[in-house]
Amino acid sequence: MSGREQGKALLASLSAKVRDVLEDDGEIRLHRRGVEAMVDLAQDLTGDEAPPGLVVQRDGGARLKVLRKDRPGMITFEWQRSIGALVTRWERNGKDEGPFRFLHRESDDCWIEKDSGEELYTWLTRTMGDVLYPDSTR
Repeated sequence: MSGREQGKALLASLSAKVRDVLEDDGEIRLHRRGVEAMVDLAQDLTGDEAPPGLVVQRDGGARLKVLRKDRPGMITFEWQRSIGALVTRWERNGKDEGPFRFLHRESDDCWIEKDSGEELYTWLTRTMGDVLYPDSTR
C-alpha cells in the first residue's frame, strides 16, 4: 500500500470516529442535545400543561430560572457545554441544594442525574412539588 493509500485509510478512519460525535455541519451532537433540552424545558414549563403561577426567566440561551409568582423558591437550569451536562440547583427559604448534573443517555434519549440515576422530568416534578408548590404535597 502506498503512502497516499495509507493516508486515505487513516483519514477515513478518523472521519468515521468524528461522525459518531459531530453532526454533518460540524456541531457537537451533545451540545446540540443540551441546547434542545433547554428549549424543550422552557416550552414545557410555559405551555398549557405547566402549573399555574409558574414564571420562567431566560438568562441567556443556556440558563433558565423557574420561580413561582409571589412565593419563595427558585430552580435554575444551565447547559454547561464544557462538561456536557444540564446542571440544576434549587433554593428555598435560605436552603440551597445542588448542583445536580444531568447527562444525556443516548440509548433512550433522556437526561439522567449523574449520582441518583433519576430522569430529568421525574426530578423536576418532584423538586417543583417540594420547592415551588409545597402546598400541593400536603
